[in-house]
Amino acid sequence: MLNVSYKWSKSNSFGLLTYIIMKQYLFFFLLLLASFSSYAQTDQVITLKGDTLTGKVSFSDGKSYVQTITIKKEKGKSHFKVYEVKSLNIDEELYKTIKVYGKYQLGLVIKEGSLSLYKILDVEVSTSNEYATSVLIKLDGSLLIVPNIGFKKYMATFLKDCDSVVNGLENKEYKKADVEKIVDDYNNCIELNAAKAKNVAPKVNLQPQKVKQVEALIMAVEKESDIPDKKNVLEMLQDVKSKLNDGAKIPTYLKGALQESLKDYDLLLTQLSQILS
Repeated sequence: MLNVSYKWSKSNSFGLLTYIIMKQYLFFFLLLLASFSSYAQTDQVITLKGDTLTGKVSFSDGKSYVQTITIKKEKGKSHFKVYEVKSLNIDEELYKTIKVYGKYQLGLVIKEGSLSLYKILDVEVSTSNEYATSVLIKLDGSLLIVPNIGFKKYMATFLKDCDSVVNGLENKEYKKADVEKIVDDYNNCIELNAAKAKNVAPKVNLQPQKVKQVEALIMAVEKESDIPDKKNVLEMLQDVKSKLNDGAKIPTYLKGALQESLKDYDLLLTQLSQILS
């Protein structure tokens, strides 16, 4: 009986020792895994020179005139002024260096396009470190800090190159809470206008000499006092001039109508024939 008890005790001690060792291995494994994960899920800095750096990124709160960015890598740290950096990617949030009223600072990217929306830290408005002030920036660099007072008026002026958005603002279809929708609608509007512009053939006057001939014929018709329906003839000639200026063809019906109207005026008809030839 004692022998059995001794064997059980020895076996139990061995199991306890194994448990302790496994627990220690597990602890170190988890510690190693956590360390690996901290570097696997790294932040990113893209410098103005185009270099991409990875590590743990932090930046100053912007209360100083020039924000600083710090990136902690496996070996050492690197520091940058905000104007030396293009963008930061921190915890899946993208920040870009923007210039707002002469000061370079980080802007949290909300939307990008022909019109981009950023959130900035405005220390003059808020004492917190929250990126809450909305800024709109166009591709040409013009910008607007989204106002609380006069929202529709200032927004309509800033976005005047898109009629549909301006009309929406004037008809109170948008509120200040709809800034992101306004940005989307404006970008869609600009994209649509650009597509339309590509499909429109340029208006080119390919026959400037004939335009001068039409102008001479118009003056000659104006001098004739007995032409029936003179007003209508002059309107048709203006139509011919307009089509020549646009590089468009003169319709057959218009040619026939003018020839019929001037058939009794040999000199005028000769001038018209030279234009229509």
